[in-house]
Amino acid sequence: MNGRLLQYGRWGALIEESEILAMRAESLQDSDTRSSRELHGQAAALVEEALPLIPNEKFIFEPY
Repeated sequence: MNGRLLQYGRWGALIEESEILAMRAESLQDSDTRSSRELHGQAAALVEEALPLIPNEKFIFEPY
């Protein structure tokens, strides 16, 4: 988060974007469930796109 994953290229950018979408979805969960579900779906699609792009180099991932 907070741009720390961008150093890992396309994979990092996709994961960052999926996290942002997931946070937006969580904030809408009680007030607008339809939009929340759509955002969760978009976040999941980004994660699926990122899976084959996981960096080969060994790294320590500390999200927070």
